[in-house]
Amino acid sequence: MLPRIRRTPLDSSFFETIHGGASSKNLKLLFKRTEKTPGRLGVVVSKEAAKRAVDRHRLKRQVVALFDPEDMLGLDVCVIAKKGATSLSFAALKEEVYALFGEAKRKK
Repeated sequence: MLPRIRRTPLDSSFFETIHGGASSKNLKLLFKRTEKTPGRLGVVVSKEAAKRAVDRHRLKRQVVALFDPEDMLGLDVCVIAKKGATSLSFAALKEEVYALFGEAKRKK
């Protein structure tokens, strides 16, 4: 689990002030610029995306493992899993997350 200081609060205020993002077939990445120096990350995996809690938690752990806090300085990032994201291998998930993050950073 991420330390509290590294977690993005995924309340309505986050989604009202989104500055950009990127989307693919399996994932959606949203970000918000922030004055806080450490980057924060939030991962959302709904029951629609993965029925079993084991699959939801595994996917969350894998996504958290892919983000380097140094790359996220000044950004609050939210990754939302879509249906079918749990069927991705770790290598495919890594490739997709890095592509989305790169695309979102370019839009910044």
